[in-house]
Amino acid sequence: MLKQNNNSFLMKHLVILFVTFLAAGCSVTKTTDDSELVMSLEKLQCLGSCPTYKLSIYNNRTAVFEGHQFTSMEGKFTTKLSKEKYHELIKQFQEAGFFEMEDVYTANIMDGQTTYIYFKYEGREKKILDYFKPPKPLRELEKMMENLVQTENWRKAK
Repeated sequence: MLKQNNNSFLMKHLVILFVTFLAAGCSVTKTTDDSELVMSLEKLQCLGSCPTYKLSIYNNRTAVFEGHQFTSMEGKFTTKLSKEKYHELIKQFQEAGFFEMEDVYTANIMDGQTTYIYFKYEGREKKILDYFKPPKPLRELEKMMENLVQTENWRKAK
């Protein structure tokens, strides 16, 4: 009986993660000025006080931060990345082998924080769901993007 309950629990959560993954993949990647989304990092809720937000970076170097809860900035903010910072981010995604990574990193646990990280470059695009124990290069990419929230000059969006 316990094995069946564990399998049922696992299937239920895998279906929820799969549906969430599909829905997140259907998001609009264009802004009103025809710039295209190049990379994003989205942190979803956990059972505690995990920061929830979405950071989007476009090919015109505009970055948009949407802080939802437990973040230093709540609401919508924008900044313009320097050419050097923007190209360094792209280089780091390439060097990490982002397109060769798995699509999903998860485990049968309850209170992890779901993170989506997305990258589009030279006709290829990929979104990874990170729920538990990602490889070190993926975690470093996530940290690099998280650090932008602290290091860039953000302005409240109108």
